[in-house]
Amino acid sequence: MSGVFREWASVGPDGEDRGEVIGAFAERTRAAADSVSSSSVRDDLNSWAEGAGLLAEIRRGPDGAMDDNDPTLARALGLVVGAADELLQACPESYRVEAG
Repeated sequence: MSGVFREWASVGPDGEDRGEVIGAFAERTRAAADSVSSSSVRDDLNSWAEGAGLLAEIRRGPDGAMDDNDPTLARALGLVVGAADELLQACPESYRVEAG
């Protein structure tokens, strides 16, 4: 779990390839979900991956910009934030992101 939190913290908003970086994160998070035994943690990881996948689609769009009024963006952020919060509650020891 700590690897997922650490990797998400390193995915910044800038750069031309953000859609690809976020999409790759989503795929790795889905793979991580398949490796855990707890169904609630698996569900939370899958929700996080779904939200990250939506963010990647937005960033891969024609201009790669995020529109605050886009309902897909609101859904994506809700999934990511909700899942991260649930995972923080379930695995607090994993949320140790060290400053770089």
